[in-house]
Amino acid sequence: MKRDTRDDRITAVKDAPLARGKAEYLKWLEGGRLTNREAIYANCYLCMGYYLDGKADCKVSLCPMHDLMPYNPKKTKREMTDEVKRASAERLKQGRIRRSATQFRSATK
Repeated sequence: MKRDTRDDRITAVKDAPLARGKAEYLKWLEGGRLTNREAIYANCYLCMGYYLDGKADCKVSLCPMHDLMPYNPKKTKREMTDEVKRASAERLKQGRIRRSATQFRSATK
């Protein structure tokens, strides 16, 4: 029995239909690091057989990642309070200001 190699898997995934998790799984196969969310999507993509039967909920309610699955219609969504939204917006604004100041300093050198 021939053993599946990483290159064989990369070729198979590239030929598979586009679905959530494909890019993440390819990134991992090619040696990239994944965030937790990307790892979940990649795992679902692999577990669902590259979604060859279509993009659908796996219906495996006993899977610990089912609530996070990309095609789960009952997917839990994070709720953010107005206070958290304002704090996030302020951090983003401060980051943009710091980045533009850094870019300005490097452009004037």
